Amino acid sequence: MINLALANAVIVITITQTAIFKSFRECLPSTRFINIRKLFHCAFCLSWWTSPLFILMLPGNFIINWLVMIAYTSLFSWFLLLYLKELDK
Repeated sequence: MINLALANAVIVITITQTAIFKSFRECLPSTRFINIRKLFHCAFCLSWWTSPLFILMLPGNFIINWLVMIAYTSLFSWFLLLYLKELDK
């Protein structure tokens, strides 16, 4: 599961933080009820939606695996964000 969470973290950080996806993030709709743009600017928020795709590969309780995957992904995302900030210096 740790390998999947690390892969998920890389995908989530790439989508929410990198310049290559900036135009994609900016063209997303933003409404009063559903703010898709905000979802794609937050690594933690997006990981709630990407984690189930990886969990389908794991045996066991789906809900428990989903929550554990989000926790691991959040931790790895935090480390990746710190690394990217260091690279920008």
